[in-house]
Amino acid sequence: KMAKKKLFASVFIFYRLFSTEIPLNVGIATPISESNFGDGISSHTCVLSKAGVYYLSKALIISETLDDEPLIRITSSGVTLDLNGNVLSAKMKKSGNCLIEIAEGVSWVTVRNGMLYNSTGEGIKILSDTSNVFLKNLCIRKVVGSAVYATKCSSLKIKAIMMCNILPSDKSGCVGISMQDCSNILVSDVQISSETLTTDFTALKLVSCLVGNCDTIRIVSNEMQAKASFYGVYLECCKSIQFSQTEIVSNFSEQDFYGFYLNGCEGVVLDKIKIQDCGAIYTCIGCKTIDGRFNSLTNSFLQGNYTILDSVYGVFCNNEKYSLLERNNILLNISPNVGSAYGIKLGLDNDEKTWGADIVVNENYISGNTGFAHSYGYYDSSTSIGKIFTNNISKSHGSVFEFGSTRVSKKDHMNYWASILLTNPTQILREIIFDGMDILSIEKKGINLSVVDN
Repeated sequence: KMAKKKLFASVFIFYRLFSTEIPLNVGIATPISESNFGDGISSHTCVLSKAGVYYLSKALIISETLDDEPLIRITSSGVTLDLNGNVLSAKMKKSGNCLIEIAEGVSWVTVRNGMLYNSTGEGIKILSDTSNVFLKNLCIRKVVGSAVYATKCSSLKIKAIMMCNILPSDKSGCVGISMQDCSNILVSDVQISSETLTTDFTALKLVSCLVGNCDTIRIVSNEMQAKASFYGVYLECCKSIQFSQTEIVSNFSEQDFYGFYLNGCEGVVLDKIKIQDCGAIYTCIGCKTIDGRFNSLTNSFLQGNYTILDSVYGVFCNNEKYSLLERNNILLNISPNVGSAYGIKLGLDNDEKTWGADIVVNENYISGNTGFAHSYGYYDSSTSIGKIFTNNISKSHGSVFEFGSTRVSKKDHMNYWASILLTNPTQILREIIFDGMDILSIEKKGINLSVVDN
């Protein structure tokens, strides 16, 4: 019996030490109430400077903070702040402050179970050199700048978070979740919705982050007004980040729309992505990559997206190298008034030649995309070498003028119209299916061009 007790105690201690969710907290939980902040009307910062579990005894709504400081600051490692199902709200004296700040250098901190609401500052700010920070079961509404901001944090886990009505702090826009120079990231079961803004908005922004897994993310029903642009997920100089089960649905921008925007990234995996029924006045792009390496988009749906005054793109790759586009469905995207519709485009916005290498485009299904000027299943204006197109289907694209209720095919007006435009002769094409259109001519222009299989 004594041996069993010792074994049980050893297992319990091991679990407490190495669990990724439970920090080193022991003892009785400490309540937090108005008395910790002053008179309950105006407030000073409440500092949690000792390890332990703290909880809100009831909803805490502060009319105005007296200090140019956060409402709650966590300065010790091993702290759990449990909002206990309550609301934490405060009008900040100075913009740029936050409701909860996790100070530099602390670790094993958890914030959970409640609502951060109606603040003139940010929601949660995580400062540099922190580690093992866990945010879960939170609703963050009507905060300014960003719901969650983190810099130089290792092992940051964000789970079961709902965010809406994030307000801009200045003309530079606002962000749902912003991370910079973070590593070992987990973002799971997050929803960002119901934004109506007049500045640029980015739902999830990662800059110079390393190694992460983001899944079950929903970015829905956001509307950007007054020529503001929308970015669902923005990644810059990130490495080894994986997204899966991410939905970007029913968003609209009066400027430009980007579902995913990757700039200078390496080893980013996008799998089972859904970008649907999103639109913009100007450019609308499901997924855009610039200067990337070893990235992939697989098993994804980009469907029903549209633009009013410019072109619509399913996937747009600029100077992409050693990357993969495989088993994606790019359907029914439309540019009905001006501009063109592109399923997959390799090249720059102005068709300037750009280098890339070893891009594999395999088993994609592209259908029903309609542009006023042109419609392309695949458009390649790059000079990259080693691209392989295999087993792709491109069918039933339309390119039309509209005169009242009459639809007339653009090819009847002697305008150039094609499913696939290729400018580089060193490509391999197999099993390309043209459906619902005429093949007018093949011009060799001094190169050795042949059609293989279909």
